[in-house]
Amino acid sequence: MSKHFQRLKLTLIVGLSLLNCLTLDMARSAQSQTTASAVRPRVGRPIRQGQGASRGDCPQVTVPLTALVPLTEGKTLSAHPTFWFYIPYTKSTKITVPAKFSLRDSAGNLVGHDIELSLPTTPSVIGVHLPATTTLEPMQSYRWFFAIYCTSEDQPPISVEGSVQRLSSSLVKDPPFLDVLTALAEHRLTKPQDVALLAKWKQLLNQLNFTPSELEEMTTAPLSQ
Repeated sequence: MSKHFQRLKLTLIVGLSLLNCLTLDMARSAQSQTTASAVRPRVGRPIRQGQGASRGDCPQVTVPLTALVPLTEGKTLSAHPTFWFYIPYTKSTKITVPAKFSLRDSAGNLVGHDIELSLPTTPSVIGVHLPATTTLEPMQSYRWFFAIYCTSEDQPPISVEGSVQRLSSSLVKDPPFLDVLTALAEHRLTKPQDVALLAKWKQLLNQLNFTPSELEEMTTAPLSQ
């Protein structure tokens, strides 16, 4: 065997060894990332605008189903907070199944029971209030889900979801956004024609970084609870 052939063979062996090592490292890295992703808790950034059902199943709308929450985990001081949603679907559309709100604890267990809602007669901002039988424990995080079934519960819904944590009042200087939103919404419900309250409502919603058209639609939509 010539020296040239031996050097060529050695180079090939070394090259294959390096390639195998590189492939193994990449596989280990990918496996590590997949494992980390699988165990990462679903707390934090919400799915704030409607996802799910195909356009063939649901009426087309200008502004989608939207949760009026920040792009972070929601905070509240209330044991029974109210969650606010812009609902573009109405009773006059082909949707006949009620909208559903559900809450689950950190272990994925249902807290209380599903809350069913009728759709409004016009696109509206709706408040979903937790009943006395469903209580948020202090310093605990929960996952909420809000879904609208366009045809039946056998079909994928249009849905939004997010997380919320009840804080201790002794640890908070300023009231959380969710509580400020609820207080202002309830004030507006008592004075729906108050221009000053409407301006404050728009200013508060503007903090959620919606597009100008989305902000205008949600600002002027009727409120109900």
